[in-house]
Amino acid sequence: MFRLISTLINLYCIIYQCEWSLNPPFFTTNPFDNRIFPRPRILTAESGLGRKGRLSDDGNAEIVYTQIGPVQGFKMKISNSKEVFAYTGVPYGESTAGENRFRPPVAKKPWQGVWDATFPSPMCLQYLPFAAGVDQVRGKEDCLTVDIYTPQLPRNGSEHRLPVFLFIPGGSFWFGDSRTYGPKYLLREDVIFVAINVRMEVFGWLSTGDEHAPGNWALKDQALSIEFVHNNIKRRNYVSGIMCFSGTSLYASLDVHGSVRRISDSAAESVGCPTSGGVGATSSVYDSTSSVHTHFGTSGPFCFHYGATEVQYMKRAVPPIPLIVSRAEDELQMELLPMRPSLPFLPLYFQLMPVAFHLGFRNTFDIVDASVSQASFRKVHQFYFGKSTPPNFLVGPDYSTFIQMMNDAFVNAPMWKSIEYHHKIAPTYAYIQKNNVIGEMPLLAFARGITRRYGAGHGSELGLLFNMSRMTYPLKPGSDFDIASRRLVNLIVNFADHGAPLYRNEEGKLLDVWKPVTDMNNPIALEVGLVKDIKMIVDPVKASGRLRIWEEKEIADVEAQRYFRNFSPLSFTSHVEYLRLNHQLEMGPTFLVQFLCAWFQCEFGPMPPFIYTNPDNRRLLPPNPLSAPFRSGESFSNEPVVHTNLGPIRGFRMKISESREIFSFTGVPYGESTAGANRFRDPVPRRPWKGTWDATYPSPFCVQSSATLGNMIRGQEECLFLDIYTPKIPQNGDKNHPLLPVIMWIPAGSSTFGRSRFYGPKYFLREDVILVPINHRVGLFGYLSTGDEHCSGNWALKDQALSVEWVHNNIKAFGGDPNRIIIGGISSGGSTSHLMLFTNHRARNFIKGIIAMSGTALVNQALDAVGQVREMSDLVADSANCPNSTARDGSWRM
Repeated sequence: MFRLISTLINLYCIIYQCEWSLNPPFFTTNPFDNRIFPRPRILTAESGLGRKGRLSDDGNAEIVYTQIGPVQGFKMKISNSKEVFAYTGVPYGESTAGENRFRPPVAKKPWQGVWDATFPSPMCLQYLPFAAGVDQVRGKEDCLTVDIYTPQLPRNGSEHRLPVFLFIPGGSFWFGDSRTYGPKYLLREDVIFVAINVRMEVFGWLSTGDEHAPGNWALKDQALSIEFVHNNIKRRNYVSGIMCFSGTSLYASLDVHGSVRRISDSAAESVGCPTSGGVGATSSVYDSTSSVHTHFGTSGPFCFHYGATEVQYMKRAVPPIPLIVSRAEDELQMELLPMRPSLPFLPLYFQLMPVAFHLGFRNTFDIVDASVSQASFRKVHQFYFGKSTPPNFLVGPDYSTFIQMMNDAFVNAPMWKSIEYHHKIAPTYAYIQKNNVIGEMPLLAFARGITRRYGAGHGSELGLLFNMSRMTYPLKPGSDFDIASRRLVNLIVNFADHGAPLYRNEEGKLLDVWKPVTDMNNPIALEVGLVKDIKMIVDPVKASGRLRIWEEKEIADVEAQRYFRNFSPLSFTSHVEYLRLNHQLEMGPTFLVQFLCAWFQCEFGPMPPFIYTNPDNRRLLPPNPLSAPFRSGESFSNEPVVHTNLGPIRGFRMKISESREIFSFTGVPYGESTAGANRFRDPVPRRPWKGTWDATYPSPFCVQSSATLGNMIRGQEECLFLDIYTPKIPQNGDKNHPLLPVIMWIPAGSSTFGRSRFYGPKYFLREDVILVPINHRVGLFGYLSTGDEHCSGNWALKDQALSVEWVHNNIKAFGGDPNRIIIGGISSGGSTSHLMLFTNHRARNFIKGIIAMSGTALVNQALDAVGQVREMSDLVADSANCPNSTARDGSWRM
């Protein structure tokens, strides 16, 4: 009953267009609604009908004739000695979606051809209380159907009639469907059994108490179903006589006291929603099916997210999914090393550094007055340096302390705060990366003496997990780095396989060496260094107590300032683009401005804006040991082909070592193009294709500025692709093929760049695991938001959610286990992976583990605390001479 009340409250607010900071539900097609036989739903005269009344292919399915058209059923064996006739999914009403939502049911109109009643009945949209996952929503709105089971069909001229038992499913008014009620026991007797489907939850009971939404839609569905049965059960080949109907649970009760209206009104008042009249309640949702979300919870229409991360943890609204969180030993040492020569000349240290921390752990600079922000930073500075004067960056100790302060602000404090929250609801594992693989990069050979002074820097794990030939040094087999790589991969693969990061030793035994954090006073973490063992240590940073400074109220004022504000995830993007556009720190006249001008048809300077076509997205190059491992121009006769729900996909074989070959499928689409009308909109699932998809191309990456080529803009907008690497593919008919765990990887790149092709499978695929790196929108394409329905934002997160859903629905064809999917990433990829815990998208239900390396949902670069996304979007538009009013009339997508 509580769920019903909660649902009524939330949907009432949504349809009254109330102000709400979270996301509305949207509707999903019932995943179980597959046809029993592979035939069209409406059969024509040429579809295989033989002699009148029977199918010529199996001779078991009867045709009956109703007032609105013929219906084909099938024979069902209910015991060794008894067979009955079944007609499932017979429609008695039109779809209740769109203009028919929250309206009386409309009787089904006659159809042409023969209705194929061999489908299972679609259930009406509802929660599945006993299904795995969190807030699982199933069903569809086109659901007014009945299932009819009869023990016999009369011969011509027969007058023998049977009683009819019409059954209404129970489920506290918010779940239930006809398919739950089988005929096995009832049809031991001579009776016709009819199980019906009616609207549930708010769709069946929402009422404003006036003519706009009088309610009782479920009761009206029941009445229409009875009328349908009465009018058709006696038709030729059907039999009838006495009719009775029944139900279970709360379907014996009615709302006779007006409680539904009172519940709705009190809920509306509590959140500032209008309660007078109902015309606004229903008219706004008739045309918005695709914009309503699967979660009937506390969600508002636009932001795809429950709310502030800390608040959701405190409310225990986070699913108990195991989490791995990591940091590098010296996160920002090498990141800031190129800046060191200029730091001594940094003017106005106490004025500018609060701006830097505004981009860091807390949004203090924008939330509070500038003078208060500077006072807070002075307190932090005094804590770390022990003095009130600016640091001398020419002196080694001051520079090291400065780096330590930055590391704590950007990575260490958010990491341990995330662990503090998450370890209370699910196993949480900490890891410290000490292998400075980045320091061994060939490009840094000239500075090897300097780079080896420091510990592992930001992103060092990537060199142990992926073969990134353009970025990191290849691991020499048998080297210390190679051994560390094998250990780390072993632990992560077992995390995907078993739900815990177990270690499989050389004897094949699984060892529980990586212990979860259970006591914040004992901040243990795993160390996989260059030593010959794996061990747990106490994190010296956390144990030192210095992270407490970030919890003091005037420093962490987010506790009072950020909660319950309009929340929308934002990675570094808008901040960085703002600096680039307004201060020309990096790019000068940026191409991003030109792009926006092109979309908005703005007047721009002498240089016409255009978008570069991705120069790398060509047919695969001939084999080249120095290039990506793609192939072209060869016969496909021996290439692997898998069959997904969308169509067949052809891949290629890839050799990752002298003794191991895997199957690769690169450039597999999971969404439609995000260009044109789909720009700045929710991603659209990829539609089925005809023929075989050629997955031997490199994945196109999304439009982005090059991380290494200065101002160059690369990529394309049709970029929702992923790569799949698997060690084996199920053979036809091999039902005993063991399914493998799946690791999905989110690219890093400060949310402004990154692509799947960076993450090669060489090291992960030493193990029996499937690796799936993805592409999603980045930069302005991924995060631009006006904070309203015209440009709601979080496109990158929505892309990630869609990719998870695609993998869940299709990975079995590649040998993967849809019930063992983990996602992970480093830096911004780690932050957005962690953020998936707090979305209200159904994809969250498919995730069994999360890896957040050097970035979590609490890193401030991942959050918009006070609506800055809109401010930054307006600044970008102003920089391109585009009027801000375009956001309000929907012109952002031009």
